[in-house]
Amino acid sequence: PLSELLGQIYQTGSQSKKVGQEYFRLLKKLGPELDILMELPEPKIERESPLLALAITRMRAGKVLVEAGFDGEYGKVRVFKEDELKKLRQAQTGFFAEPEAAPEPQAEKSDDEQPEPEEVSPDSFLEGMLFPGAVSNKSGPPSGLDPRQEQAIEYRGRALLIKAGPGTGKTLTLTRRIARLVQNGDAEPDEILALTFTNHAGGEMRSRLENLLGEKASRIFIGTFHSLAWKLLRQNAPEGAKLSIIDEDARNSLLKELAPELPAPRLKKAGQLIRQAKMLLLKPEQLKKFPQFPDWLPPVYKRYQERLARENCLDFDELIFQAVELLARKNSEAPDRFRWIFVDEYQDLDFAQYQMLKFLAGQDRNLCVIGDPDQAIYGFRGASPEFFQKFETDFPQAKIITLEKSFRLSEQILKASADALAAANRVPLVSGIHGPKLKLIELASERAEAEFIVHQIEKLVGGTGFFSFDSARVAPAAGEKPLAFADFAVLFRAGFQAEALLEAFSRSGIPCSLLSESPLKSRFFKAGISALRIASQESSPLALRLALQEIFGQENFTSEPKQLRQWLIRKNDARAQNLLQLLDKSRELSGLEICERAFSVAEAGETEASEKAMVKELALDLVRRKSEQTSARTPDQLLEILNLAVSQDFYNPDADRVSILTIHAAKGLEFEAVFVAGCEEGIIPILSARSEKEIEEEKRLFYVALTRAKSLLYLTRAKKRALHGAVSETRPSRFLLRIRQELLDKLKPEPLSPKPRQSQLDLF
Repeated sequence: PLSELLGQIYQTGSQSKKVGQEYFRLLKKLGPELDILMELPEPKIERESPLLALAITRMRAGKVLVEAGFDGEYGKVRVFKEDELKKLRQAQTGFFAEPEAAPEPQAEKSDDEQPEPEEVSPDSFLEGMLFPGAVSNKSGPPSGLDPRQEQAIEYRGRALLIKAGPGTGKTLTLTRRIARLVQNGDAEPDEILALTFTNHAGGEMRSRLENLLGEKASRIFIGTFHSLAWKLLRQNAPEGAKLSIIDEDARNSLLKELAPELPAPRLKKAGQLIRQAKMLLLKPEQLKKFPQFPDWLPPVYKRYQERLARENCLDFDELIFQAVELLARKNSEAPDRFRWIFVDEYQDLDFAQYQMLKFLAGQDRNLCVIGDPDQAIYGFRGASPEFFQKFETDFPQAKIITLEKSFRLSEQILKASADALAAANRVPLVSGIHGPKLKLIELASERAEAEFIVHQIEKLVGGTGFFSFDSARVAPAAGEKPLAFADFAVLFRAGFQAEALLEAFSRSGIPCSLLSESPLKSRFFKAGISALRIASQESSPLALRLALQEIFGQENFTSEPKQLRQWLIRKNDARAQNLLQLLDKSRELSGLEICERAFSVAEAGETEASEKAMVKELALDLVRRKSEQTSARTPDQLLEILNLAVSQDFYNPDADRVSILTIHAAKGLEFEAVFVAGCEEGIIPILSARSEKEIEEEKRLFYVALTRAKSLLYLTRAKKRALHGAVSETRPSRFLLRIRQELLDKLKPEPLSPKPRQSQLDLF
């Protein structure tokens, strides 16, 4: 643990006051402990503590010293030799270290003397500290990789499919494979394309590759399918063309304008069906062959596409569609540049993305995909685990490697999640890590459920303030090792569950953030993006008009873009004034300042203040983190970050707050302690899931929820819940009932303990 490393640096006990102060200072500055130990780049740690950065660098490289126990003393693991720290401190303060004396001849050690320290791998070292007793179960090679991971990294055939369940080191394997190719001279960094599905995953991949490759990592293209498509389309656009992306609301406004004869319900349906058609790469004239598309749709779809083309606009789903057409015409240099292609979270691919991947791979490119068919949970977006079988069909020479050891999940969580999945012919994951049973509890109502979750988090953290003690929620000494707020996640399936949870957290004073699709759909968020679009001065007339409509309502702006300034001056309200200031100052401001000014334009709108504050904080935090990775600062670059964002991108692991998030948004994330709320029929599986295919996806969704927890997993449900305006009895989820009883610790709701009796102390 981090405290042990600090104890060695300060040459004092890991529980000392000095170590405790430094420990909490580093958590505040750098984020969660495990991220500091395993993920954070060394230069970032070095800015806070050079000696700690050196210690962690050695630990990750396996350059640690193991001193065996003797004469009743326990063995020790060290990262510094006894006299080394003194010399390092002298070097830090500008003194020259004295020359090291020549070693004296060593006599041969007898059997009862302390043996020579030996080096162990960083993975074994950390696993031994975090899970005592688990090291003896490891038999991996010196690199810290298990044989399956090593096989995947070293394989040099053209096509490789890696099936990797939760905690099996998916990102580690992928990044090590990329790094090995570069280090061995098999690939130049510029020839490598690494595709992910979220900016968060891309950032994690880039951070790891920077640790492994240094500045060479900056030459590797790491991005999402949509960001690659956007770059390809802009690079191949006609000279002088200004391409713009419009959002869902802008699409619906345009459809209303182009098809005034359609009633409102049919207009909404038209938008959904056009999106579905584009995910299947279908043009308007091709819809007649598919019975799921009504007869009235093709002419509406055709008018919509013609207008988009005339105005150089694309909607979000058009990005992949147009990129596939571009690659099919061989009008792009991308396939020639990228000789090595990697895809993370392969189970999230839809049909259009799979076709794009096939065109990129061509006949002679090297393709490696990694994912878990048991975590395919985006069927409503067209994703399907069937693309694993399709890969094997389309690339018959492909090597298939299955990673079978989880380095994160306990055996209890692995067995329970396998029970819930109940999949035939599935290779079970093993870890050798012993953990606590899953906690199962039934509460009276959704509000009691929320209060229980808040109470447990306060107990595990150790209390959050006077309210905890005054309400008798937490005893002054809880007796358990405290966790940070960032170690907790509360997962829910349906949006209506969030209200009770947020209310309970608000009353408790626990810092939290809601991570769902809601920020992306907020009118305030869209107005902020619209202000950035206007500030970029790169939009087509249609995109500009739709952006102004998003900010100012249904007023039509029909003038040319060059007349925008005069229109804003005549408008003369707070939004217009803020927008004029943004246009005037954008060249002088930093990226973050530009984004703040853009949202100040949106703040003059009618959205509730609490929603504005939350959305603005999430958006600015995302821009701050992405700007550090990409040096984005122009309105156009900032617009790309926010335009292509998905809900997971708003997650910030460095923020010390509880994450309240949908199960979909939690995929790819992990936490020390997880609460899965609403384990009931009608919630998971959701009431609208009727077909066998939909129930199967709900089952995989429950599996994803269970496997987000590293250590503690709580499954909660309300006996009665308010649904659709009526309170009704609930039943346990069918997936919950599949879990073996011996894996569960059934809790009973505890009444609040009585407040300690206050007494006046004697003066003498």
